[in-house]
Amino acid sequence: MGYADETPYRVLESEKATNYFWAFSNFEHSEKPFVIFHYAQTRSREIPRAFLADFKGYLHCDGYSSYDSLENILPVRCYAHVRRKFYEALPQTTACETIHPAEYVLNQLKKCFKLEQDWKPLSPKERLVQRKAELKPRMDALYRYVGEISAVPKSKLDKAIQYFMKYRKDLERVFEDGRLELTNNQSERLIKDLVMGRKNYLFSTSYAGAEALGNILSLLKTSELNGLNPSKYFTYLFEALPNLPVLTSKHVDDYLPWSPKVQEHCKA
Repeated sequence: MGYADETPYRVLESEKATNYFWAFSNFEHSEKPFVIFHYAQTRSREIPRAFLADFKGYLHCDGYSSYDSLENILPVRCYAHVRRKFYEALPQTTACETIHPAEYVLNQLKKCFKLEQDWKPLSPKERLVQRKAELKPRMDALYRYVGEISAVPKSKLDKAIQYFMKYRKDLERVFEDGRLELTNNQSERLIKDLVMGRKNYLFSTSYAGAEALGNILSLLKTSELNGLNPSKYFTYLFEALPNLPVLTSKHVDDYLPWSPKVQEHCKA
């Protein structure tokens, strides 16, 4: 089970006005949670296709087309993005006495998210049972309602409806596995540090600088996911790695955030 998201980034050395960072992560509650910030000059489908070439299974993502038709990957679309589109479709004024269709959809989604929050303490198997019993009928009814909405073509409401209908199969994958989430919020939380940082340092000068930033952020966020104090972890790496007689992949494995030795020395 994986998560993916991407965000624009500027690199002065690049001829393109906009480059990108892709954030790929596994389930944050797994035994070895990680996130990798992958720098690329493009947002094309070739990036996730190459990076995820050996990955098979469910991938939480948004509605961006680059996640479509990836081999051996089942996209799980995000209900938070559905909610956002209907929120954007709300009218500026509320003079009408009848409830607006977008408001009705938002109210129903709010109830669905509340149910999901109530089921958070349950095991994946128990949560899946509850989803099929309570959430699935609600979603089926909501799809019937949305399918009957008459919206002005190309309006914000029409775009929200089209998005909801287009990704129904991907959205309903949450009824296949109780470990799956209704949203891709994990990716957005992980990528937040990069987004906030970008507002301060604005850009990287070179490709090498952008790649170095991705490596640092990957270690930083992965250490946090594994319950480490990032400052202790980086200090530990700077002191230990230069003193190794040789640096092989096996030696590196001993210094990954979930290594027992690292856990002992760098726990938060």
